[in-house]
Amino acid sequence: MNRIEKTAIAQIIVSIVHGILIIILSQFYPVSKAFQISCLMFIFYGLIPFLILRKGKKQEVIADERDTVINKKASTIGFGSFWVTFALVVTLILRKTGISGTIPAITLLYILLGGMALIYTVRAAAILLFYRVG
Repeated sequence: MNRIEKTAIAQIIVSIVHGILIIILSQFYPVSKAFQISCLMFIFYGLIPFLILRKGKKQEVIADERDTVINKKASTIGFGSFWVTFALVVTLILRKTGISGTIPAITLLYILLGGMALIYTVRAAAILLFYRVG
């Protein structure tokens, strides 16, 4: 198992824990407060490379051409899923509020943070799929 796969597995685990944390916290707090508390989990997305990846031997290959292609394809799928979801969410908001309606500013933060979690999760799942399928 190479470094990219280890990172993808860690990102999937963090995403699952993040989702469970939101569900559990929303039982005790309003959903907006639960989401704010669980946003601390986003810190772990940035810490994953530092926690998982260590320097290997000097002769060890970090990533070859196949790894680079898989990483690019997975990133394209992750960002593509974000843009499709973002377009759907904006369309739904526009339909609900109308052309002159307003939304709370915190909704924009929810959309962006949810989008970031979506990108990381879909990208990690695509990486694991591409490595398994070939």
